[in-house]
Amino acid sequence: MRILHEIKFAVRTLRKSPAMSVTAIAVVALGIGANTALFTVFDAVLLRPLPYPHSERIVELTRRFAGYGDVWSVTPTKFDFWRTENHSFEAVAAQNYLPVLLNLTGRQEPEQLRGLPVTADYFRVLGVTPALGRTFSAAEDRPGSGHYVVLSHSLWGRLFSRQPGVLGQTLRLSDAPYTVIGVMPADFDSPQHADLWIPLALAIDPADLANDYSVLARLKPGMTLASAQLEMHAAGERFRSTFPGLMGVGETDGVVNYHEFMVAGFRPALLVLAGAVGFVLLIACANVANLLLAQFTGRQHEMAVRRALGATLWTLIRQLLAESLLLAGAGAAAGLLLAASIVPLLMRLTPAALPQFATPSVDGRVILLAALLALVVGALSTIAPAVSRAHAPVSDALRQAGTRTTEAAGSSRFRRALVIAEVSISFVMLAGAGLLGETFLRLSRVDPGFATRNVFTSQVSITNQRFAKSQAVADMTERAASRLEALPGVLAAGATDMLPMNSLYDLPFEIVGRPVDDTHTTDERIRTVSPRYFMALGVPIVAGRAFSARDTKASTPVLLVNQAFAEKYFPKSDPLREQILIGRVMGPRFADNPRQIVGVVGNTRDLGLGVPAPAEMFVPLAQVPDAVMDGNRKEIPLNWVVRTSGESGGLAVAMRHEMESATGLPAGEMMPLGGLVEDALSRQRFSMVLLGIFAVVALLLGSMGLYGVIAYSVAQRTREIGIRCAVGATPSDLVRLVLCDGMRLVLAGLGIGLAASLWLSNFLRALLYGVSPNDPVILAGVGLLLALTAVMACVLPARRAARIDPVLALRAE
Repeated sequence: MRILHEIKFAVRTLRKSPAMSVTAIAVVALGIGANTALFTVFDAVLLRPLPYPHSERIVELTRRFAGYGDVWSVTPTKFDFWRTENHSFEAVAAQNYLPVLLNLTGRQEPEQLRGLPVTADYFRVLGVTPALGRTFSAAEDRPGSGHYVVLSHSLWGRLFSRQPGVLGQTLRLSDAPYTVIGVMPADFDSPQHADLWIPLALAIDPADLANDYSVLARLKPGMTLASAQLEMHAAGERFRSTFPGLMGVGETDGVVNYHEFMVAGFRPALLVLAGAVGFVLLIACANVANLLLAQFTGRQHEMAVRRALGATLWTLIRQLLAESLLLAGAGAAAGLLLAASIVPLLMRLTPAALPQFATPSVDGRVILLAALLALVVGALSTIAPAVSRAHAPVSDALRQAGTRTTEAAGSSRFRRALVIAEVSISFVMLAGAGLLGETFLRLSRVDPGFATRNVFTSQVSITNQRFAKSQAVADMTERAASRLEALPGVLAAGATDMLPMNSLYDLPFEIVGRPVDDTHTTDERIRTVSPRYFMALGVPIVAGRAFSARDTKASTPVLLVNQAFAEKYFPKSDPLREQILIGRVMGPRFADNPRQIVGVVGNTRDLGLGVPAPAEMFVPLAQVPDAVMDGNRKEIPLNWVVRTSGESGGLAVAMRHEMESATGLPAGEMMPLGGLVEDALSRQRFSMVLLGIFAVVALLLGSMGLYGVIAYSVAQRTREIGIRCAVGATPSDLVRLVLCDGMRLVLAGLGIGLAASLWLSNFLRALLYGVSPNDPVILAGVGLLLALTAVMACVLPARRAARIDPVLALRAE
């Protein structure tokens, strides 16, 4: 009953000051809404555990290099060694890191499906069992054992209308019959979002040195990550002695929590944004504290009388806490509504590369967070100032109650300190937003090295057995390119295994004629392309020639390199006089002949817009070793690049039709190549927009706080201002007095904010490009913006002070 009485009394008290109450609720709603909205997104994207049983026990096994970090790709031999020689795990499985495209035929419309090749223990590692049937056995995961497939629940529903008789039926995938043996549950999805799973069927051959596979494992119950790491290190040393030469100098074996492994690249941006919303909440707390402290100052006589009549200090604090929690609770409810409307916007801004483990929604976890934040806001914004006033002597409060005078010095200092803190935090956030904004602008002006306007791309899967040889792929590509270029409006068409700004594999190479041994070969990125690929992409030939239809299997092996490669390896010689031998130490699969460099092409920023172009080699499709083509076609689709004279419009349908007619394969949608650049900028855009939004909110809240303090100060100094007017002060003198009072607070906040920004901006260094974390122009601009905003916040109270009638002011006192 006492609690109910306190709440009723608090409601009556707050109803007497509706403007203050509504303002406090709005401020809290902004602070809590921003925090809960961002938490909702990152909870789904980065914070929730993987949706698998005991997912904390799922780990990624890696190769670890000093000064470089973890590398996920391993050879079949190393995977098999980890699987048989390590006792920390109850299951170990290999997978393709990315799904492969499989051509589904034999139905009404052919289509591409995302298939993920995995070893037999894959589902055991993830801890899931099929809803229907079974998963792969060890016997089915061997080369030549047949073709089996496990379907996702959604594909089962789309192709078979969820018929339980699907088991044993056949799907024709890339011209091979696959027997359906299982269907996964509706709530199961692999991180790669596969439509189906097929056996990886690895051939364990120590001579195969291609690092193509990712390895997952499940820790045994009770086994810690640290213990597993020790055993992995020991296993790596045993592997080094068992297979001499298969581990690099300084290479060790490591183990990383799978969830941490997936989100590690996004953690810096997450920490920056989490700090930003935390700052917004602090500013909200400071504003509410100022509002309530101002109200409490006006109620000091009431509190003094209640103390004199016997009320204890705890009784007064409890009443003030009830009022603050009512405001914070109402603000939290409004903040939840605000967050629910913001979350869809944030998801549209979220980079596609961010892993997502759940659908963002305002659920029980978010509501609990909002409730906790409301408690924090209520405590931080009211208890400290209330206690500082409640300890004031009763006699002093009663003595001052009959006159209207300035507030107590302690309260004044406290409220001014809060405003200084708000200005400082606003400076830090605006500086961060400015740095990220400048980074985004600089990156958007970077030339990626290839054309993006009126260039379109599509994928064709060549997993069918008829494309096991390079010449077959080259013939198909030439046939399709000719038909595409015959279309009105198509200027050039080419194909490649990997588009620009996508992952590439590295291969060791040697420069013919230079002394070298097996331990000194160098790895560089390599790409296979069709003859008119560079013309379609708009990449210039800066020396020599491009590939042509005459570069066939029977002709002299040739190679193109980019400018970065030429500058790195031939700084003082003509690269067109050099020969390159690729893959000699990688085993028989990569056996190749020396290749003559016949041309040098322009650089493309394949590692990102903010990273210098890497050294790259290009091999014509027709001259790729057949063993390499046979391995690559099972994992990598053929990517088409088509350049047109204008917007594709209806041409996209015709281009796709010609590709399908020429290849006999289903083709993916024709997509603008500019999307690659947009994707490259998505992470910077996401961080910039969010931090910018939060910085603007902080600026608004800081301005509100400054306005509130100055306006309250003017109201408290009515008698003083009246006296100044009576003795000859002009309106401009009064305006100057109020402005100077406000600007002193702002300058103090700017000084502290500048110092804090100089320190905190170093945490942004990894997110910046072309701009210093302590850029003087941006810092000066932020200071000027805050100063102008502060002047605007002080103008209204200053004008009000200038209009005070000294006679009325003195009479009121």
